Amino acid sequence: MDEISECSTDRGVQVLLVPTDPYQAQLYNLVNDLRQQNGRPPFSWEERLTNAATGHITDLIVYGWFPDPHNVNINWVERIEQAGYTHWRALRENCANNSGQLSARTVEAMFNQLKRSPPHLANMLATDVRDFGTAVGQGQGTPSYCVMDFGRR
Repeated sequence: MDEISECSTDRGVQVLLVPTDPYQAQLYNLVNDLRQQNGRPPFSWEERLTNAATGHITDLIVYGWFPDPHNVNINWVERIEQAGYTHWRALRENCANNSGQLSARTVEAMFNQLKRSPPHLANMLATDVRDFGTAVGQGQGTPSYCVMDFGRR
């Protein structure tokens, strides 16, 4: 499923938004395929949520999965708001890691890990959110990470 989101700028210009990173696109399609299989509408791609997820990936690479709270600047909600996703009605977030080298295979493994977890599966199938952004990454000597942010404005 290749979904494309459409938005208007303040000048009335229509802009099509799609994930540009192949791993982001893979996660976006896996989540929307799961939603379709469960009778849910697809998520719209949301660049601000993607930017927030990217910031979280950076923190995970730098500080690790269980960082010292003094080292992390902001919590996930603040990160989403600072990325410009404000005046929201609902927010959700999923995070996963995998010890393997970042690849399409590890991205699918992280998705399946989240799908097997009831609270994470609930986030992917939630009907109170409709926007989606994701990021994946790996630093030298770190696990592979993925973050999915969901929202509704």
